[in-house]
Amino acid sequence: MKLFLDTNIVLDVTAERQPFQADAERVVALVENRDAAAAVSAISYTTVHYVMSKGMGQEEAFEALRIMRRLFETVPCDADIIGTAMDSGLPDFEDAVQ
Repeated sequence: MKLFLDTNIVLDVTAERQPFQADAERVVALVENRDAAAAVSAISYTTVHYVMSKGMGQEEAFEALRIMRRLFETVPCDADIIGTAMDSGLPDFEDAVQ
């Protein structure tokens, strides 16, 4: 099974956001146990860093990014993806990019 994880799933785990943390941890555990593979968008790294560094500091933020790089494949974000997202008509631009 291959999963694409929205940035919010990663933040629910790394920032321990309630009430979603436990469910998000179960998803990440599938990857850690090699029951699934997962990917995240390249834009997830900047968002996770921003949120984590504000709440927990730079080192904790970079440690979260290191873990993300180890666990997840990174899907690139380029001009074509941005254009497709802009033309998609989806109301949430971030979700459209992802």
